[in-house]
Amino acid sequence: MFKIFTKYGILYLWYKMYRQKILVITSCIATLILTLAIYADVVDFLKNRELTEYLLYALIGKWLIILTNIMIIALALKPKKINKIAEKNQTNFTKSTPEPKSKIEEEILKQEKLRTRGDMLIKEAKLRKNL
Repeated sequence: MFKIFTKYGILYLWYKMYRQKILVITSCIATLILTLAIYADVVDFLKNRELTEYLLYALIGKWLIILTNIMIIALALKPKKINKIAEKNQTNFTKSTPEPKSKIEEEILKQEKLRTRGDMLIKEAKLRKNL
């Protein structure tokens, strides 16, 4: 019973993630199918009317539509440049570290264990009890 829900749930998530690519590819495939059907009808019409000199134009038109569909699919499946630029900016931002401005900051950064103000107060309190 749950196999159906998981199957369609996964398909729905996949559709949500790749919606634009799926729509472009399906529309191009539908256009190609319609082009081939229309081309077959035009060829039959021209052969019945004995206008064979126009068959070349129909063939050129069919191939133009097919090639434009292939280019549209290639552009739709190409990764976006915005993501690459954002990744480069994030890596550059994380790599850069601010340089210490004074000797005190350098000493603090060189310490192995940094203590907070609360830790120092507790240590002072323990020292007072021992005295």
